[in-house]
Amino acid sequence: MKSQVNKNRILETINIFRNNCNNLLLEEINCSSLISHNDHTLRFVNSTTSVMKPYIEFIDNYTGIYLVQPSVGFQGVLNWKNKKIISPYSSYFIAIGTLSPMCYLSRCIQETEIFLTQAFGFSPDDIILGYYFTDVDFKEHLKGCNFQVFAESDFIHAYRHCFGSASLTGRNINIYHWQDEHKTEIGNVIIIENSGLSVGVEVSFDIPLLIQSRYNYVHAVDTLPAAEVIRQILPDYRCHDGLVELADLVTLGINLMIDGLKIKSRGREGNLKLTIKLVAEIVKAFSLPEWKLCHILRKTIEAEKDIRKILKYSETLQCNDEIQNMYIEKLREMLFG
Repeated sequence: MKSQVNKNRILETINIFRNNCNNLLLEEINCSSLISHNDHTLRFVNSTTSVMKPYIEFIDNYTGIYLVQPSVGFQGVLNWKNKKIISPYSSYFIAIGTLSPMCYLSRCIQETEIFLTQAFGFSPDDIILGYYFTDVDFKEHLKGCNFQVFAESDFIHAYRHCFGSASLTGRNINIYHWQDEHKTEIGNVIIIENSGLSVGVEVSFDIPLLIQSRYNYVHAVDTLPAAEVIRQILPDYRCHDGLVELADLVTLGINLMIDGLKIKSRGREGNLKLTIKLVAEIVKAFSLPEWKLCHILRKTIEAEKDIRKILKYSETLQCNDEIQNMYIEKLREMLFG
C-alpha cells in the first residue's frame, strides 16, 4: 500500500505549471484558504477567479500573474444527496490559472499551447477551443491558434462570470481535450470585461480533469489520493458509484477541516457536517469495518497535507493532528457509537 501515484501526479502537474509560468516570467501570488475572503458573494473559493479578483483593477501594472489554488464546488455533493448521481467533476480540486492584461491575449493563447502541448504532453490535434456562438469577436481573437476552434451550438448555455460587481463580468472560451470520441472540458480562457470594455484575460485549469484526460482515468474523482487508497483495499471500487463518491466526499471533508472549518449545523460548517453524514451513509451501506475507514482517512489526510505543503500561502494552515483526529472521531462516533 505504498503506492502514491495520484498524489505524485498532482504534485507533478503543479510543478509543470509552475515551471512553465516561471519560464514566461509570470509572478506567483499567494493562494487562499477555502474560505473566500476576496469575494463575499461566495461561501467558499470555487476557482482561481475569486482570489485573483483584487488584481483585476490593477492588472495593467503586471505583465502577468499566476496562482495554484485549492477550490471546492458543492453541486456534486447535492447531486449525490438528492439523486445519488455522481457529478462529472470532483467536489474538491486544485485550480491553476494565470491573469494578464487584455493586450496580452495573443500571448495567453500561445502560453496555453505551450503548457498543454510542450509542457504537459497533449497533441495539438486533440485540443479544441469552443466559444458561445454569439461571441463572434472571439473568432478574430483566436485567429492563428494551432488548436481547433468552433462555435458552441445554440443550446449550450452562454456562461457569464460575475466578479461581485454588476460592471465586472467575464466571457468564456472553453478548452476541451478530445479523446476516444469524447471531449472533456479541462479549462477556460476568460475575457474579463469592465462596463463592456475588455480589460484582462484569465486562463485556468482544473488539475483532476487535466490528469483524467492525460492518463485516461474514467472519472476526475479517480485521480484523487483517496480514490487510490480505496482501490487498494477495495478492489471492486470501480463497480460501485458509492465508493467513487466516498473518495470525493472524504477528500472534500478533509480539506475543509485542513482549512479550519468546524463541524456545526449551519452556514459553512453545515456543508462540512453534510459531507460527513453522507460519508457515514456510504460506509454503512458497504459495511466497511472501522479499521478500513480509519486507514482511508489517515492515508488521505497524509497525502492531502503533503500536497498543501508545496502551495504558496500568506497564512498558516491548520494542518495539525487535532484537526484530523477530530474528523476521524466524529465519523467513528456517527458510525460505531
